[in-house]
Amino acid sequence: MSFNILTALLHQDEHPWDERRGTVAKTVASHSVDVLGVQEASITRDWDDNDDDIPQWESLRRALAKKGYGHALTGSDGKYEDCGKKHCSDDEAEQFGLHIFYKKATVEPIGTGGTVNVDNDWCEWDDRAMVWQVFRTRTTPSTTFLMVNTHLDFEGINERGDFELCRNGQVKNILKALLTSINPQGLPVVFMGDLNSYAYQKPVKTLVKNGFSDTAKVDAPGKNTTFNSFHGFKNPPPRIPGKRIDYIMVTKDIGVKSWELVVKLDPRTGKLKGKVPSDHHPLLAVLMLPFPKAPEPKPAAPLPAKPTPTVPATPTPDSWLCGADFPDPLRQFCF
Repeated sequence: MSFNILTALLHQDEHPWDERRGTVAKTVASHSVDVLGVQEASITRDWDDNDDDIPQWESLRRALAKKGYGHALTGSDGKYEDCGKKHCSDDEAEQFGLHIFYKKATVEPIGTGGTVNVDNDWCEWDDRAMVWQVFRTRTTPSTTFLMVNTHLDFEGINERGDFELCRNGQVKNILKALLTSINPQGLPVVFMGDLNSYAYQKPVKTLVKNGFSDTAKVDAPGKNTTFNSFHGFKNPPPRIPGKRIDYIMVTKDIGVKSWELVVKLDPRTGKLKGKVPSDHHPLLAVLMLPFPKAPEPKPAAPLPAKPTPTVPATPTPDSWLCGADFPDPLRQFCF
């Protein structure tokens, strides 16, 4: 699942974070999500009823932890068990609201992942990043894969000039990092995030050109495909085909079983039902990881050599030892 949860600094009057947080966690758990990439889970402590004085991302971590989810540190200076303690948040600002969570019962992180700044000459005005984590399934045998989560620059989405080139530069930096330092071994990659780009624009086309498939576009069942991924709390939510800026993409070695834009609607009115968790709909893709390769068979240990039976040598006349009963005609050869 990819989910832009909306920073707690925005829409606090109508949609405060402390009211949305539980719905975000419930949405994730109710769909039994194995890996989750969230955007805009910021380091801000500035929201109503924040009695614990904790960052927004940490409040989400605590809500998801109750439902069986862990938090990938993606290069943080702490250990997994430290998350929520003083050392876990020292460098979270460098992640720009990007976080990865995982269902403990189904996958486990390998290492502590990392964060890469994807700034480029086209958009020096706005730093952005990608976060990544290697995971291993808890199946037997297990499969290892890489997950990437990002949030590209948000300005000028409908423009085809420098803003688009800025986002495309960010994508190129992500691809460069994958090839050179993060995934030289060629693990299957699940790539997700808010790209602030439409399918016909350069950032998405660059990803497709470099081996990624848009899970919403493959030949697999889709649900709620006509909704915008960004709805801006409009109710009923907009239904304009193609207006999607959030993506889950995969390398060619990963299959797609289904894709869904998660919308909870009242079937009678067509309006969003219940507490709306964010100004984006989350995306959900059911994926088929490549079957783990069978281990190379070990060469069979050589069988122990059978002892060669000792065959008595044929006696020659000069080596015969003759007993008293040896025939007289041959006794001349005895010694």
